[in-house]
Amino acid sequence: MNLLTNLRYAIRYLSDPKIPWRRKIWFYLVLLYFVSPLDLLPDIFPGIGWLDDLIVLSAGLWWFSRELKGYRGEPEDHPAGTGQTIDVEYKVCPDEDHDERDSSPQP
Repeated sequence: MNLLTNLRYAIRYLSDPKIPWRRKIWFYLVLLYFVSPLDLLPDIFPGIGWLDDLIVLSAGLWWFSRELKGYRGEPEDHPAGTGQTIDVEYKVCPDEDHDERDSSPQP
């Protein structure tokens, strides 16, 4: 999907009243940490100071992309969802305890 489509889904996700606020708050906390001047590693150290921002932002984007996949109804990327089809055969057997007169309408 392109960036514009993902942005639309993100806006829908964040404004959807069915999504609990506890799930949405993580997006805002990551964004707040990224723009905040208060960091675990101060930005005055070149390179190292941006490392914590990069880690928090990349973890937040990874989490949010998984949230959007679930919101869009896409399958998650995990070993059980490999996309392989398992071919099975089944047979429907009549219920042995079922009496045909039980299913007739009562007058």
